[in-house]
Amino acid sequence: MFDLSRKFTHTKLSHWHELCGMELVFLVGNKSDLESVVTPTYHIEHDLPYAAVSAKTGNVDDLLIPILRRLTGHNDLVIQ
Repeated sequence: MFDLSRKFTHTKLSHWHELCGMELVFLVGNKSDLESVVTPTYHIEHDLPYAAVSAKTGNVDDLLIPILRRLTGHNDLVIQ
């Protein structure tokens, strides 16, 4: 997880990704509700699943559904 409003946290993603090794990694950008946010590209360059969320607005489904789909292998999974 990194802070979308602070570019410094985005620049450290490669360090944290290396520490995770080959484990399944899901990149999460927090504070997506703010006006000035970093546009991440690390997930594209490294083919990682990504979600931008906001703890303030509570759009947690944007994070949980892709993670659950990836873990279960059910790409059509929905939460009702």
